[in-house]
Amino acid sequence: MTVTYQRQDRISRRGTSHFGEVLALRALSEALDEAHDEQTHIICNAVVPEGHASREVDLIIISPFGVAAIEVKFFNDPVEFVGQSKTLRCPKHGAPVTCRPEPRDQARRAALCLHSLISQSLARDMDRFSVAVNGMLLFANERQVLNGNPGVVVAVELLTPGVSKIVSGEFARTHRADNWQHPLSKEQIQRVAECILGAKVSAPMQTIDRYELLEQLCSFEPLEFRARCTLLGAPKEEEFRLRRHNLGLLAQDNERERVWRLVWREYQALRKLAKQHVRGIPLPHDPFFDPDDDTVAWTVSEHIPGRPLYERVSDRPLPIGPVLAQLAAALSQAHAGGLIHRHFTPDALWIASSDDSAWILHWDLARMIEQQTISSQIRDRLRKDSRYLAPEVRDRPDRVSPASDLYSFAVVALELLQGAVLMTDHPEEAQAVASKLPRSNLPIAQCQKLLSAAVSPEASERGGLAALGASLADVTLTSSLHS
Repeated sequence: MTVTYQRQDRISRRGTSHFGEVLALRALSEALDEAHDEQTHIICNAVVPEGHASREVDLIIISPFGVAAIEVKFFNDPVEFVGQSKTLRCPKHGAPVTCRPEPRDQARRAALCLHSLISQSLARDMDRFSVAVNGMLLFANERQVLNGNPGVVVAVELLTPGVSKIVSGEFARTHRADNWQHPLSKEQIQRVAECILGAKVSAPMQTIDRYELLEQLCSFEPLEFRARCTLLGAPKEEEFRLRRHNLGLLAQDNERERVWRLVWREYQALRKLAKQHVRGIPLPHDPFFDPDDDTVAWTVSEHIPGRPLYERVSDRPLPIGPVLAQLAAALSQAHAGGLIHRHFTPDALWIASSDDSAWILHWDLARMIEQQTISSQIRDRLRKDSRYLAPEVRDRPDRVSPASDLYSFAVVALELLQGAVLMTDHPEEAQAVASKLPRSNLPIAQCQKLLSAAVSPEASERGGLAALGASLADVTLTSSLHS
């Protein structure tokens, strides 16, 4: 058995194979090992030509029984087949949501594209041989409930029976594949694999729901992308920032629906706040589940062309007082609107390239004041940036409050004012840094007491964010950060 990954150097909305593909590949590998099959070739995420364009195929299985083009999905909600459409019940509204593009049609088109590619390639060979190609829609969630009649467009299978039929050859026999009676040799399987892997194709347009992905903005989780809307009539110049959230094992229990309800509720609160034209908070758009894998959710906001704050400051000096004042004003208005950011770190701070205005991103971990919305995933993500996390939140993330946002803001302000990243997460050390700021700079001297209070270990002693932001507005220092 040979496994090849053909993910080219291009934008990928997943970064890696999605959860369902991983499960399917593992099941296939184990079944082939048990069958002592050394001939079958598996190609993951292959890109094949489709007319003048191209498409990605989740899994391609090349065995003595022919070629199988596999479209893999991982859903938790019941799937209802209605004619040529597929309806997924989503906890967002509890109403049927039609999945587009239709997954059976995706598998069918993938099989047609592969058949055309292989036929054209083999037509040039002197020892031409016949290769059967069939499509399959494979649901990798063994507990998936399938309602309705899936029809005969392609085979529709759950993971275990689907893998068994592929490995045993029953899939090919059922679909009257030529290679059931005339099996492919090891050399012929290798020829077919080479023709697929060697096809000259352009990278396919990467889309997710209604968005085309234009650029990957970060390479670590959660992945972020710059995108544009593909709906008819959508302005081409309008761009969006998509953020991918892997719910992981949360999708295996009822907490997944709970997390989604929190995401949706906090999105609505943030949209209400953004409609008040608060400067520094990007306008949010509807979040959604990944159409291939509902262990993945996406949050969407307007895209502000620019760079991360610390990256911009490290590149060339930036007047830091106005930037901090803008951030404090936006955060204060969020608090007034009932939202706590609770992940105010340098990664969430953005400087617009057009006018050096400051913006606060990553509101996906935000919490509404007076409501407990902590989960194990949120707890783990918060603890990754303990330097900016208020002491009371490190052990008890549910104790987050506007005062903890103030602490995070003050640590960022101290790093920018001293021009270096703090090397400790102890509040006492942060207070020591505040006391050593240059007193010769009058605006800094005037806000020194407020900064020292803002990094106090006790939340009740931290003062107010609005007052600190106003005092920082007059600081004329230009910051150039070094770690």
